[in-house]
Amino acid sequence: MTTTDERADALRAWARGMTTLEAATELLIRWHDGAFVAPGRPWMRREADGAIWVDFDVVPDRVGMLSGGERRVLLAATSLAAGRPVDLSDVASGLDRSGLDLFLAAIAHGSGAGVLHPWPARA
Repeated sequence: MTTTDERADALRAWARGMTTLEAATELLIRWHDGAFVAPGRPWMRREADGAIWVDFDVVPDRVGMLSGGERRVLLAATSLAAGRPVDLSDVASGLDRSGLDLFLAAIAHGSGAGVLHPWPARA
């Protein structure tokens, strides 16, 4: 069993080197204290050696029962990581302030312009 911080570190290591994948992964890690990367989520994968990763390809088929904000964040992360189209007017208009702050930071990081909109400080 891993702690939330260990899981986040492992996911960051997995995503390292590809800014869009880093951005998508960080968005999921930071959303509601890592709720989207918790064990048991249908997009979380664990290899035999214990390595963990996010299977972004399955996300679109698994968001139907989630709230609107959760769905928007997951689909935005999937767009960043896997190039799936997302309706930005839906994402931007449907997030609360903290969600939008994370989304903007993810977009900036994914573009390589992280200082344009830095990741928000953790509470």
